[in-house]
Amino acid sequence: MENSSSGPIPVRPPRPWTEVLVWIDDEVDRRFARSGVAQTERDDVRGNVTVRLLRYLPRFDPSRTDATFQTWVRKQVSYAVGDYWRARARRAERSKSWAEDAVNHPPRDESPLRGLHLTELRDALRACLERLTASRRERFLATHDARQSGGSEAQLARDLGIS
Repeated sequence: MENSSSGPIPVRPPRPWTEVLVWIDDEVDRRFARSGVAQTERDDVRGNVTVRLLRYLPRFDPSRTDATFQTWVRKQVSYAVGDYWRARARRAERSKSWAEDAVNHPPRDESPLRGLHLTELRDALRACLERLTASRRERFLATHDARQSGGSEAQLARDLGIS
């Protein structure tokens, strides 16, 4: 292939990380082949492996071990997959324990402070209602009853002649 102005177009050499990313993709897919893990979660694991590789690449020393770079990449995939399964188990355990706590220990409403607070609120509401005119008080109470019964405030306003 030639460019008319400058001669042949140089062909780029393959990038070394492209091959590594292919190794990661293949290894992650192989590890999750029959597990039913969603593609988005697999992509998260691939991202974690890439971050792990970049973080630990300076520590890789082929002279210290018999491992090739490809087997070292596979080992990093294995660690990331293990991290995924452990995190998934922790999430399941947390949600299970939270649900058990909610069933076994329902919130208590018998607090003496709660009763005192409700009494204060009731007294304050009664004082406010006493300051209202009789027609406004009736409208307020009717609106409250409509909300409690699930009725429409618009229908209540029509019934009371309020527009």
